[in-house]
Amino acid sequence: MGAKVRSHRVSDGEVAARLARRGLRLTRQRKAVLDAVRAAGGHPAADEIYRRARRVLPQISMGTVYRTLGVLREAGVVQELHLKEAQGRYEERGHHHHHAVCTECGRIEDIAAGAFEGLTTRAEAATDYQIEDHRLEFYGICPACRAERRKA
Repeated sequence: MGAKVRSHRVSDGEVAARLARRGLRLTRQRKAVLDAVRAAGGHPAADEIYRRARRVLPQISMGTVYRTLGVLREAGVVQELHLKEAQGRYEERGHHHHHAVCTECGRIEDIAAGAFEGLTTRAEAATDYQIEDHRLEFYGICPACRAERRKA
């Protein structure tokens, strides 16, 4: 499909540093939620993160998971993807990348940002903004769903 993304993983030390800059610690709950995001591999919804975190901390509540995801998002550790579905998806924030989303099955594929080299510079030139961040999402039909359509 083109340029693939390198691992998103940020070290626990860097996570702790990002939280410390906000006066926060990397607590057991935050670590369990972050590890659940990492273990899910991909772009899990909060309910999947909750199920995974409960394996480590059975007493953790869904509310704690949501609050923790918010804290981790604000600290720049995870990002929430608001795609065409109602429920947000989460991923660890590491290397900048973009997404291709299947409109049939909801599969999300990462695309390396290098595939769009110079996009930020062109956007700045077109708008006179100082661009600080961006997201780019492509919507279409994945190879598996296209193959299913051909069978039908």
